[in-house]
Amino acid sequence: MTQHGDWGVKRTQDLAGWLSGPLDSQGLQAARTVWSQPEAFRRSALYIYINQMAIPKIMSIERTNSSRFDSMDTFLPSLKVTVHFLRMVVGLTSHPDLQGGVQNPKIIEKLRRVHLLHANLPTIRGWMMNYIGSVIAVAPLRVMDALPDDKLTKSYWEYMRHAWSFMGAEIGTSITPVRTDEGVAVEELAEATPDLARDLMMLQVAYTTRYGPDQAKLLWDRVLNSLYPTIRTVVDHALVLERPG
Repeated sequence: MTQHGDWGVKRTQDLAGWLSGPLDSQGLQAARTVWSQPEAFRRSALYIYINQMAIPKIMSIERTNSSRFDSMDTFLPSLKVTVHFLRMVVGLTSHPDLQGGVQNPKIIEKLRRVHLLHANLPTIRGWMMNYIGSVIAVAPLRVMDALPDDKLTKSYWEYMRHAWSFMGAEIGTSITPVRTDEGVAVEELAEATPDLARDLMMLQVAYTTRYGPDQAKLLWDRVLNSLYPTIRTVVDHALVLERPG
């Protein structure tokens, strides 16, 4: 593994163009390896939430159909559910009946249920599912301490692409920007709104409550430095909005 320092720009360059080719039979093992990195689930969950919260069109649907981001009391149980879901997908759950990632028909059925749940929402669009799927898949690659080698990265991405297909999400064969039906990169839809400012404050309080102030700060700093530049700029502006005065 190769160490890198600049997590925002260098990581984008390193990952670009790597991920193409046939499905690797070692995909599940690659997924387990990637997600077994130190702090992978804690960091990745925060990365996922921030990238979702930054897109108002996605959050509008979220707020209409869910209360999980309404307060710390609703968010913390949701965090546990999210981590459990990710562990199932990548074959790292301790549940005896849910081993094997998407080699397990029970996991495939759960992913298909997620697909049906979202497909029944009248305002959701395919690009939204593609964006969330892509954010989840890339999260551990952005936040981990060192990049895996090319072969492992390719195997991992192919595994995640296969897994998300059961959820109705298409993340492509390489790490490239997800685009809307009109061809706009989803990241360009990010806005530093008052809602984002409130969401970020809630995240900070929730992570401090769950992990303690010192650990939460380390997580927060690492994840902020792992964001793509467009999202990072929007988040920085929103963090200014949330400060009093």
